[in-house]
Amino acid sequence: MRNLWIAAALAALAPGAPALAAPPAASSCVTCHANPDLFDGARRKIVDSFRGDVHAAVGISCQDCHGGNPDPKLAEDPGA
Repeated sequence: MRNLWIAAALAALAPGAPALAAPPAASSCVTCHANPDLFDGARRKIVDSFRGDVHAAVGISCQDCHGGNPDPKLAEDPGA
């Protein structure tokens, strides 16, 4: 019976399923790096594959690992 309580407590404290995570918001990373006028096919392929990646599925964005300001309005602002 004690093991049942422990299992129930752990289940209650466990984070939600990845499918329930909010989709990543638009960011300057994706906006610029997916632009064919700015980047070649190989670099755009990285962005395209990221969109279906496990990291994007759980809400991890480019700037979470690589840093930077993801706001497209502020991407070119040196004071941001």
